[in-house]
Amino acid sequence: MLLPWFFLCTLVSLTVSYGYSNQDYGSKEECRKLKHFDVADSGHLHRRAKFSHLERHGKHYTMITCPNDSFMYSLVAEHEGSVFDILGSEYQDTAVLAAGYNVGVVAKCDGKRTTVETTDGKKIKIKRVACIQYTSNRGVTETSSTTSSSTTSTTTIPMSCTTCDTNNISPSDWSNGAYVFYEDLIITPGECKKALATCAAIGQLCTNAVMTVFAPAMQHRLYSTPPELVFSTMITCQTDGTWKIDGEVHLERHGKHYTMITCPNDSFMYSLVAENEGSVFNIFGSEYQDTVVLAAGYNVGVVAKCDGKRTTVETTDGKKIKIKRVACIQSNEGVIRTSTASTTTPMPCTTCDTGSIAPGIIYRANLTYDDITTPGECKKAKLTCSEEGSPCGRVGITVYGSGESKNYDTPPPVVVINTDITCQADGSWNMGDLVYGITKIDCYELFCTA
Repeated sequence: MLLPWFFLCTLVSLTVSYGYSNQDYGSKEECRKLKHFDVADSGHLHRRAKFSHLERHGKHYTMITCPNDSFMYSLVAEHEGSVFDILGSEYQDTAVLAAGYNVGVVAKCDGKRTTVETTDGKKIKIKRVACIQYTSNRGVTETSSTTSSSTTSTTTIPMSCTTCDTNNISPSDWSNGAYVFYEDLIITPGECKKALATCAAIGQLCTNAVMTVFAPAMQHRLYSTPPELVFSTMITCQTDGTWKIDGEVHLERHGKHYTMITCPNDSFMYSLVAENEGSVFNIFGSEYQDTVVLAAGYNVGVVAKCDGKRTTVETTDGKKIKIKRVACIQSNEGVIRTSTASTTTPMPCTTCDTGSIAPGIIYRANLTYDDITTPGECKKAKLTCSEEGSPCGRVGITVYGSGESKNYDTPPPVVVINTDITCQADGSWNMGDLVYGITKIDCYELFCTA
């Protein structure tokens, strides 16, 4: 997303945070901030990993995960002397940390370095990681590097991506009790210029900070986690002199407890499963009743949230469930699939459930779904986002899908958005040709001067 227009930094009272974010830690005794890197091959979609801080018995860790959606990912790190091979494409000096659905690893931090175990059991120091998305069910391999230097190419960064100026990003008039400031970051010579944009509250006016990024034809909202009143995001200079959002950085939310659940780290593929009444776990024709998949692949792990009474975790299809008992099921043949408890449907595109779309940010608005399916056709639903009656007179939605998100809003005084979504053969929802594999939808009142 390019940023030739301006940032809006404001405050509202919300209780949820923006997903797929990177957390930042202020103490040098904890984890040094990991960075994202783009692997050279443009044939695969690169996604940023999420970094979550964990602490146990005074020791600090970072949980690194790839996006939780319907795609398979490889979580990789820069590592000199290794070659990462995926579907025939080799990536030099890259090591595989995990591969599959809902993958994650725990890195150990000692204030000076961050170390993690690869899929082949090696413990390595890491600084930069990336998530590579692909749809094949085949696994990935890692080999020691015997490749000649003739296969390594060097990319020259155009100097125009080092000349951007944050002063060219216009401040919004709607600051509303907060302010935004920029800090140029030290970069390696030859890399594009980066800056950290921070939205901070003035006093204790609200429960969290909101940053809205304006660019041509769309807006993008980034949220801090209550009760934090400061929020930062990375921006990167582009070759045309504009800025692009590079990755969200959320501050840690203290006082919360989590449990890291992992399967053995060896040469086999695993499914991490949990008991869940009403679900069926299907692997190569064998069904396991009342079982749901939490993660599948190599070196898999998930973070479960604990509140003293229950333990909750997110499944591979985005549902949040309570768990008591878990298991690791080993396979060496492919990736595990999940299915819902019942059965026989005349068409696979009739089984979608709007309940599988995770609730996003709902702010002073209502989000509803109505079934509008025509008999004999694929299932359809009408999505409605409507305002609760504020004098603002505008609403907006953000639709998140596989590797993308789209924003839509209404001009005043229109207070309702309606759009249709259609069930697909793989059980996911599409919004026409605009958003595929819908995972989450936000519905909110838009900021205005009314």
